[in-house]
Amino acid sequence: MAAEDKFDGPVKVPADVLEGLEAVRRSGAHMVEQTHVLVLAKRMGYRRTILWVEEHSDEYARGVSHGFETGG
Repeated sequence: MAAEDKFDGPVKVPADVLEGLEAVRRSGAHMVEQTHVLVLAKRMGYRRTILWVEEHSDEYARGVSHGFETGG
């Protein structure tokens, strides 16, 4: 597997993080706007999602383009 292959496909995240990301997405948030996503996740009570996005900014940005799935 080439090094760049790890960047293809959905980004793997813990199940509770994915739950928060999906809730924010369903609320109509523009997921590219990371600050807005963090505000909505906080309002909705998804603390682990907030921590993950803050600690994995590059992976979050990649996930916005390639999607997210459980497994991280």
